[in-house]
Amino acid sequence: MPIYEIERFEVYSSKHRVQATSEDEAVVKLFEGAGESVAQSLKFIAAAQDRGMPPDDNPTLVGLLRDRGLISDDCVDFIPSIRGIALVWPRAGRTSPKPCTTIPCKGATA
Repeated sequence: MPIYEIERFEVYSSKHRVQATSEDEAVVKLFEGAGESVAQSLKFIAAAQDRGMPPDDNPTLVGLLRDRGLISDDCVDFIPSIRGIALVWPRAGRTSPKPCTTIPCKGATA
């Protein structure tokens, strides 16, 4: 079975430490590039539903998502959160798929 990589727009938050005399000054300094990132503070918030792939890029996908009730008929500006889709296996010159590391893939071998 083919394997695809789907690039998705997502919203994350991260923490930064900034030395300042007030909260307002701290934000200004952060916007100016001051401060440092707090290690391992990146947190997934949600899939970004306010941007996505143009429907003309994949009209078949738009129809499938509509048929399954995953997007509404008035959602025609973009396919929410999807940036791109790429076939990664099978591809010319590859004899076996790259093993999946984040989701189980039946039949994937190294």
